[in-house]
Amino acid sequence: MRSRTSFLNFRFLFIPVFFSGWFAAVPAFSTVLLTSGFYGNQAVVNSAATSIALDNDNKQVSFSFLQRTTDQITAFWVHGTPVGACPQYSTILTNDDGADLPVTTSNLGGSDPTNMLPGWTKLIISGSAIGVAANNVYDVEFVSQGGADSADYFSLDAYTEPFDNWIPFDQFNDGDLDTSYNPGTGFGFGLVDAQPVFAVEETSADYGNPYATVNLTSVAGTTLVGEVFSGPGTWVSQVGAYFEKTGTPAGVLTYQLADLSKSTTIVTGTFSTSTAGSKGLVKKAKTPSRAASA
Repeated sequence: MRSRTSFLNFRFLFIPVFFSGWFAAVPAFSTVLLTSGFYGNQAVVNSAATSIALDNDNKQVSFSFLQRTTDQITAFWVHGTPVGACPQYSTILTNDDGADLPVTTSNLGGSDPTNMLPGWTKLIISGSAIGVAANNVYDVEFVSQGGADSADYFSLDAYTEPFDNWIPFDQFNDGDLDTSYNPGTGFGFGLVDAQPVFAVEETSADYGNPYATVNLTSVAGTTLVGEVFSGPGTWVSQVGAYFEKTGTPAGVLTYQLADLSKSTTIVTGTFSTSTAGSKGLVKKAKTPSRAASA
C-alpha cells in the first residue's frame, strides 16, 4: 500500500501510561480522535492472521470488497506459506451475490498460475487489466491450479480479528469487506465474517488490508508506549488506544498528551481501572475540557 504524506504542522505525543502493576500487550498503533473527525489508525490486529491450509484442489478462499473508483486491476497480493512441493495458485475476480459471497459463474478475469512464495506473493492479471466500476462489490477467489494434497499445498493467511472493516491506508470503513471459505465438500462458499488479508493493485491506487502480523508491546511500571502525530490545528476532544490487560494490575491505566515542540504536557487522564475489560479499543474524553489545541 502506498504511504501518505502528512500536511499537518505540529508534533504531539500521545502516551498510554501504565502505573502500579499494569502489564499489558499494546499494539503499536493507537488512535487520536478530533472534534472535526478522526485522526489516527483504527485498524488493529489481535494476533497473527489465521491460516487456512488449501490442501485440496476444491478448497478455496474468497475476499469481498467495495470498489470505490472506476479503475483497472493489474494484480492481487496474498500472504502465506508454501508447504512441500507447493503447486501453483491463481485468482479469479467475480461479481458479488449481494451478501459478500462470490458469484462463481461470473468469471471477470484472473491471474496467471503463480509459484507461491513465503510471505507476500503477487499474482499478476493474465493478459489485459480487468476493468472495474465504482461502487460495485467484487470478490476475488484464490484457487489451486491442481496438485494440492496433504503434503503439498499453500497455507493462506486468510484473515485477522477483530472484524472491524477498516482499510488501514485511508481509514475507510468498507462494509462489504469479508472473507468466505469453500471447504470443498460440495456446499460452496460460506461467510467467515472476519477481516481478510489481501491487496488489490490497480492502475491509480492500491486497496486492501496488508496487516497479516501484529506487533504487541508489553508495558509495565515506567515503561511507556507512545504515538507521535502532527497537530491538525484544532481542539482534541477525545483520545483512544487499543490495549489488552494481562493479569490483575494494582493500578490504573492513564494517558498523557504532550507537545514535543515545547516539551510540555498538555493533559493527562485515566483510561481505565484495573477492573476494566481485558481487551479492546478504549476511548476517553480528555480533561479538562478543550485543554489541547494544535
